[in-house]
Amino acid sequence: NHDYYNHESNDVSIARFLEYTGMPAMYSAHDVGGVTVIRLGTLDGSERSGHCVVLGDEQLDWLAHTLDEQSTGAPVLVLSHHALPHTVSGSYDDPVTQAPKLYLADYAESDRLLDILGAHPDVLLLSGHTHWSLYRSDWFARRVVPGGDPNGFACVNTGAVQRGFGPDGAGGEQPLELAENQGLSVTVDRSTVRIAALDFRRGTVIRTIEFESGSRDFVQLSGSDVEDEAAQ
Repeated sequence: NHDYYNHESNDVSIARFLEYTGMPAMYSAHDVGGVTVIRLGTLDGSERSGHCVVLGDEQLDWLAHTLDEQSTGAPVLVLSHHALPHTVSGSYDDPVTQAPKLYLADYAESDRLLDILGAHPDVLLLSGHTHWSLYRSDWFARRVVPGGDPNGFACVNTGAVQRGFGPDGAGGEQPLELAENQGLSVTVDRSTVRIAALDFRRGTVIRTIEFESGSRDFVQLSGSDVEDEAAQ
């Protein structure tokens, strides 16, 4: 979304993004070592609509069709910068521990996007933007959408390479530590997905989880559910 933080039009910002990244469009699907990786991208970064992300009918129709074509049991990674409501850290309703004033209305078409993803239990949605800590216990979840697959889809917070944020206790957020530096390692081995939350600043693995694609069950292989000072 930072590509739109300028005084130029959406068209100029999009053209610059495509030129420097070499991507074929604002959204696309790629085969990465036999794993389908899908990129989503906002087509309007002006926020004049009151939302940060506007995907549009064409992109949403394309996403639904692309997911429908995937093999059952094969993990599909979907990348979107902003967090969807009720998925990962910061995106829930509690004003004390979350930031509902900020992250419940990022997507103009959040309900439609959730319906599409919710029908596909093999999806793993990776989102960032919030810069909330991977030490938090709500860094990973399965989002079950009414009317969708009963196992829902997996979603994970990707952390941030600098400047951590957390709740301010009043529905918003506050900056925590500029030097925070976190990220993920995602490994796909046939139908098995392993995600490690990494603390680059401290040189540690925060925790590692593993699950079978489409399953609601996961195993924590390392780390603890206890939040520490890095998450506050």
